[in-house]
Amino acid sequence: MHLRFKQPIIGGIVFAIAMGFLTFYFGETSGFKARELLVTSKPRLLVLSFIIILSSIAILGLMLGFLGIDFPKKSKLRHQYYCHLLYIQKVDTILTITGIIVLLLVNIPFTQTKIIPASWYIYIYYSILVIASIMGGGFVTLIFMIYKTIYEIINIRDGEDPVGSPEVQK
Repeated sequence: MHLRFKQPIIGGIVFAIAMGFLTFYFGETSGFKARELLVTSKPRLLVLSFIIILSSIAILGLMLGFLGIDFPKKSKLRHQYYCHLLYIQKVDTILTITGIIVLLLVNIPFTQTKIIPASWYIYIYYSILVIASIMGGGFVTLIFMIYKTIYEIINIRDGEDPVGSPEVQK
């Protein structure tokens, strides 16, 4: 991953770990209770998946508009800008696919089946919550990456590279 996105990645990881920890700390449960919690948390997981999918697709659409920004052909900024968009697009695509997978997994009616032992519901419940925390952290990372890219583009001074070296010529 690009070095400039170190802070957004750390922010997303911290968010995911905090959400995972809080979920585990406040939601310790047994097998039967986990089955009930899966039933009640299904609508929330569906909403989270829909939000991630729709937001990610909207961001991909908006990124097409960012491709229209014109930079001088010999500018180092041009290459860095497109590399930033490429990294954002990769994270966005991963989030979209993860959201679709979670959406499909949540719609499997495994809480109505008698085949799955009650002890497995704990693992299913916590696995889904971990994936939801990772999706939330990934989305926070994505928003920070977009913010950082736009911030760097706006704050470039005439003839200055985003990192501060005067290599970009107007």
